[in-house]
Amino acid sequence: MKNEVNKKMEILRVVIYTVIVMLLIFGLNHLLPENASTSIGMMTPLTAHILTRLLTSDKTDIDGLYLRAHLKGNVKYYWYALLYGVALNLIGGILTRIFIFPNDGFLPADKLHSALCQIPLTFSMTFMLMTVCLGEEYGWRAYLTPKLETFLPDWAVFMVQGIIWGMWHKDMLDAGGNFGKDHAFYPWANYVLMCISCMFFGMFLTYLTRKTHSIYPAAICHSAIDCIQVGALLYPDLPEDFNETHGEIVFHVGILSLIPFSVIVGTIAFILMQKDKKVKIIANTPQTPLENVA
Repeated sequence: MKNEVNKKMEILRVVIYTVIVMLLIFGLNHLLPENASTSIGMMTPLTAHILTRLLTSDKTDIDGLYLRAHLKGNVKYYWYALLYGVALNLIGGILTRIFIFPNDGFLPADKLHSALCQIPLTFSMTFMLMTVCLGEEYGWRAYLTPKLETFLPDWAVFMVQGIIWGMWHKDMLDAGGNFGKDHAFYPWANYVLMCISCMFFGMFLTYLTRKTHSIYPAAICHSAIDCIQVGALLYPDLPEDFNETHGEIVFHVGILSLIPFSVIVGTIAFILMQKDKKVKIIANTPQTPLENVA
């Protein structure tokens, strides 16, 4: 009976959290100028986390808040987080060059060299933006995902968090972010693709969070994706009004830049999490002494 009550309470917390975070982001986007609403808006998942805890008397010890770095034995996961952003952008840029701009030649040496040289320069920006990305990850990974895990199987956890997180970007998508707006499938394809991207990206971020029991690798990874835009340097020289005049191409560029790599890495992360869960279950299963076996 207690477990049933707890499950209902966790469902209620997810609902309250979702309502708060959506009201906050949509309200800010319509009240503040774009530049201000973007940075402040990234703090709305954190704000919703705190408000939901206060409204529902949700108390968790400090370790359960994922606030410790837990660097010992986990440094490699911090590197994975950083390198994900580099790989996503480079692979997205290469795929775009191959499939969208095939007639412009493949990766001129000067463009590839320029893209690679930008990587170290953007690392410092990654750590500067990490503070803002903590606002998002402290809501999505440190609260929403763990709450969903209390009453849903893993595949459903990532589907639901992907939809919530994806639709949290609705105003950005309506403005043409990531997938443009001058294409035949606008705006619904933008919503669906963003939810898919968030679902698989969320798998990798949750994998990092589970392995380190810390929110910082996820924040670093999220920040790296936003900062390390080296993939765009691999595109051919485009006119300034390209996004407005070539909507269909922008749509396909968005797909190639985000979806393939996110789906592959997210699927691998999901499989690894399932293996870890099985190992944990086996380790916690009482073993029957051999002498008692008939």
